Amino acid sequence: MFPLFESIKVFNGKILHLDWHQWRFERSFSFLFGQSGSYKIEDVISLPDEFKVGLYKLRFSYGLSSCNFDYEPYVYNKINSLKLIHHNSIDYSLKYSDRSELDLLLAEKGNCDDILIVKNQLVTDSSISNIIFFDGKNWTTPKSPLLKGTSRERLISNKMIHEKDIDYREISNYKCFKLINAMRDFNEVESLTIDSII
Repeated sequence: MFPLFESIKVFNGKILHLDWHQWRFERSFSFLFGQSGSYKIEDVISLPDEFKVGLYKLRFSYGLSSCNFDYEPYVYNKINSLKLIHHNSIDYSLKYSDRSELDLLLAEKGNCDDILIVKNQLVTDSSISNIIFFDGKNWTTPKSPLLKGTSRERLISNKMIHEKDIDYREISNYKCFKLINAMRDFNEVESLTIDSII
């Protein structure tokens, strides 16, 4: 099994935001393997004709000396509620293929659609997405997420959102939130009210 992977959005034959995935690939490769990645993702993937119409998720998996990629149709899963889960030692700072620790926490979601993980009193991420909060004026994302998602980094770079440590007891200070990731763009996902977090 490849230890790391990237989920990349493909829409109507266009591979989106590949430069941000390349940035994270190089950062992760260097951290885990102690050397720089020696290739560009775009040079080792290809887009078959059957995936050139519609919305697909490209899963690019890689290790020290090899990589693999495949495509699957993507359908947005509607998320209406989050269960607050506290866990102070979880680590998902790289996009690991092994998500067993996250899956154990997700099993505690009860009747909710997903979880919102709190680490050392601070809000981090859901099981699959970064979270951004709206206070009526600005969009804010936790300064210490479990994973620095590519969409999160792009929005910060474009000054559309800013970072701040968010104590879980401060969640009620916000009006609403969105869950974003490479497949869930800021303008494509709806806002959810704060009372959706239980």
